[in-house]
Amino acid sequence: DLRPLLHTSMNEKLKLDASEAFTESAALQLPRKNTHFSAWVGGNERPEFIRQAKLIAMIWEGLNVKVDYTVDAHHNHFTVIEGLKNSKSAIIKQILRDH
Repeated sequence: DLRPLLHTSMNEKLKLDASEAFTESAALQLPRKNTHFSAWVGGNERPEFIRQAKLIAMIWEGLNVKVDYTVDAHHNHFTVIEGLKNSKSAIIKQILRDH
């Protein structure tokens, strides 16, 4: 029963039922074989964003997925992808290192 997971103020607008919440949760899905997962979250983010990034990284690592988890200290969810514009940035280096 996933009803306790839906007790958030956001669900007043989203109106998710337990089945839809399960389907929409990446953390509750099985990853594809040979997946590499990179969780890159801003350190100036709300604690819940950081918690969720760490949660999926930990779950998928337990499912034998290669996982990178990075908290980028000076960013939030709007600016954390700024490094994608710079070929020498840490986020690009991490992406290219494993491919």
